[in-house]
Amino acid sequence: MPGRVWPAPPRTRWTCGSTRASSRSTRTRSASSSTVVEEDGGRYVLAKPLADGSVAVALYNENEYAATISTTAAAAGVRDAGSYTLHDLLEDRSVSSNGTIQSAVPGHGVSVYTVRPSREGDTTSTPPPRRASWA
Repeated sequence: MPGRVWPAPPRTRWTCGSTRASSRSTRTRSASSSTVVEEDGGRYVLAKPLADGSVAVALYNENEYAATISTTAAAAGVRDAGSYTLHDLLEDRSVSSNGTIQSAVPGHGVSVYTVRPSREGDTTSTPPPRRASWA
């Protein structure tokens, strides 16, 4: 189904869109792919640079149990800045961060953010504690 992101084994890429097979892999490696930047015991951090200069970051938990998954903006490939704006795509809200990207992700769940350096005049809220879910 175009536009959906599906999990891939560690150290390969996810793809959105085409499912053509190449001679090197059964997954398409295209401009729409994201990269696994961290993997630890079934917890994945994936990142993909976007056209507007921000980076899409997915925190994915393939385990049966909930887990806190965290990374940094630098590890995700966001350019260095004093503060960052994280936009939670599932809850449609923005928060400020000093560079930490973290979420309590339920088993078989995902949290998805766009991350960019904060700009003067950004207005963001402090996030309340929450559990991510993917319906």
